[in-house]
Amino acid sequence: MMSLALFLATLLAVLGLAPGQVVRGTCPTVDTQPDFNITQYLGDWVEDRKFTTLFELGLTCVKANYALLDNGNIQVTNSGIRPFTRTQTIASAIATVPDPSEPGRLSISFDADRPSGSYLVLDTDYDNYSLVYSCQNFFGLFSAEFAWILKRSRGYQLTASQEAKLYSKLNKYNINPRRFVRVFEPFCSQR
Repeated sequence: MMSLALFLATLLAVLGLAPGQVVRGTCPTVDTQPDFNITQYLGDWVEDRKFTTLFELGLTCVKANYALLDNGNIQVTNSGIRPFTRTQTIASAIATVPDPSEPGRLSISFDADRPSGSYLVLDTDYDNYSLVYSCQNFFGLFSAEFAWILKRSRGYQLTASQEAKLYSKLNKYNINPRRFVRVFEPFCSQR
């Protein structure tokens, strides 16, 4: 059984179907920020650290912008720079809040041909940092995990107590924060 799970995980990773960090087991059930306010969350966020993902491979200066649409949905615009060509890459999506009683549990769709994914805001103070998690199950044997710690500006540094709080939250759900890769981008604009 273990060798079958390893084979399937490898196959999906090679085919690009599991773009996150592949782990054994299913996605954990996590609590999102209960009093999440999407209006305060709108605007620009940049990466502080992230789990390695195929869809961001090679990108630097990654930034996400969230804007409220007239219909109440959220326009998501992610951008990054390919360092060797110095060209900008942009990916647009629509995020929705399927259940208003859980406003921090969003559904995000980048392409009508692909299923939507989860965008779970586990914690944010709106002004400095945000902890975002997403996970996708495969066959009940393994899952692809995604996580980001975002910040409002590249110059902001998380305090030790903020980092401990966010890492503790991940550990509570058996999500290993040691898989974070710190983003070091000294040549990006500050926003």
